[in-house]
Amino acid sequence: MVLKYFSLVLPLIIIIAGCNISLDENPKHPPLVPINSHWIGGIDGGHWITCSKVKGNNYYCRIYLDSGYLYLYGDYCPLKPEEIKDNTLTIQGFDGLIIDLKEGGKLLPTGVIRFPHDAGHGKQQLYDCGISIGKEKEY
Repeated sequence: MVLKYFSLVLPLIIIIAGCNISLDENPKHPPLVPINSHWIGGIDGGHWITCSKVKGNNYYCRIYLDSGYLYLYGDYCPLKPEEIKDNTLTIQGFDGLIIDLKEGGKLLPTGVIRFPHDAGHGKQQLYDCGISIGKEKEY
């Protein structure tokens, strides 16, 4: 009887042991991504995000894919500037364009946001604090 259960359980143990699942919150930091970037994602992928304060209430943000490839860059404005204390951002999420903050606020694209495809080529879109203006353009 024990041998019967062992023969059923052994293949399952081998399969589980052969899986290489990493539950690290932060994957290995790609070499081309700035060291001060924050990982937003899970075991299935995510983004590296870095933002720095620029003029007024705006932030200049660069967002990288988990592979280290630059996904987009440009200026962002807070939906509610009063929610950002001491110019400190606690990034919680990213939906492909809008950056969610832990405090419940959001950073919205403003000005020209560029989505590079490769060196010197890509697309760009003009925004006014989250509202797209005009058509997307290739560069």
